[in-house]
Amino acid sequence: MAKKNDKKEIEKLRRENIEYKNLIEEMSEGFAFLEGDLTFSFSNPACDGIFGVPEGKLMGRKLQDFLTTEYFKEIKKNIITKKKKKKSVFEIEVNAEDGERRYLLTRSNPHFDEKEKFVGSFVFFYNITKRIKLEEELLFERGLLNSLLNTIPDHIYFKDEKSRFIKVSKSLAEWFNVDSVDGLMGKTDFDFFTEEHARPAYEDEQEIMKTGNPIEGKVEKETHPDGRITWVSTTKIPRYDKKGNIIGILGVSRDVTEKKLWEEEREEKLEAQREELMELSTPVIDVWEGVLTVPILGSLDSERASRVSEALLTQIVEKRAGVAIIDISGISAVDSAVADRFIRTAKAVRLVGSEAILTGVGVEIAQTIADLGIDMGGLKTMSTLKDGLRYVISQKKDKEEKRGEKE
Repeated sequence: MAKKNDKKEIEKLRRENIEYKNLIEEMSEGFAFLEGDLTFSFSNPACDGIFGVPEGKLMGRKLQDFLTTEYFKEIKKNIITKKKKKKSVFEIEVNAEDGERRYLLTRSNPHFDEKEKFVGSFVFFYNITKRIKLEEELLFERGLLNSLLNTIPDHIYFKDEKSRFIKVSKSLAEWFNVDSVDGLMGKTDFDFFTEEHARPAYEDEQEIMKTGNPIEGKVEKETHPDGRITWVSTTKIPRYDKKGNIIGILGVSRDVTEKKLWEEEREEKLEAQREELMELSTPVIDVWEGVLTVPILGSLDSERASRVSEALLTQIVEKRAGVAIIDISGISAVDSAVADRFIRTAKAVRLVGSEAILTGVGVEIAQTIADLGIDMGGLKTMSTLKDGLRYVISQKKDKEEKRGEKE
């Protein structure tokens, strides 16, 4: 009966050994037994693959064959231990025979014989290469980002869903006269700008987070509590989490204050030059006492016709002129708006007690006026400036003769 039980026990142990062996061989983690001199006496297929050797070919090899001197010293320190039941967990880097460099997390369990003599270690090898490389990439990218944030002159900032600063460039802290970037964390534009700028900036960011539509190159006027006014060109884009949800914005603002002031100054100068040119292009000439003439050259649009009218009326009043001759022989065409302006000018001239004469009306202009059916409203017209002057002279002679007859 005892023999029968022994056979069952042996069969049970055999099955357990088979199951145990199958479990070890099917593990995705590397598992091995290292002798006291770090020679592999057993390894599962996963372990063989980690070290880049064909299945079953790791046995008899030494661990130091795959390690640099530095890592081998670390291994000896952590695995070759005579302290009973002391487990070791550490990371190593191996040069596998398939040409790959792998990072491994190892868990070592020392094994002792019945006399408490250290005979080797059971070691688990976990391939953490992807994690290590990802960490290295993240550290590299973080280093690049920090370098960028510490050196770039543009203002870079990351904000959360409530438009609060969560990471900024050093230049932005300096822009706000804050000692360090930490002084901006958790704050908003309302802490550094007046409502005039902070409110529309906040609304822009909330709209970006709502729609996902970025803002590119928007020129913004920044108003500061101390009265300063600055200008920036701003680009803002949405920030997403891993699930694709918008969680804030990334903004880049470039100081364009000097450029903006230069443009404004340039525009003021151009406007002054335009004013001068318009004055030169609408000269009012004092022909003789009581008679003014305005020779017009080049193109004539409604704006210039309006300036002619304004300059002429001003001079008539100042010089108390009785006659104003507008010579358009230097232009080739007028439209209905210009013709209407001349009619209004003539009426205005009469209202201030003077007479308006339009000279230089060529065939084309006359035909245009006729085709448009424009009523010149009693405005006296003549073909040449000479005709206009002759008319004025004859009118003056007639008045003198009549005055002499009365005397």
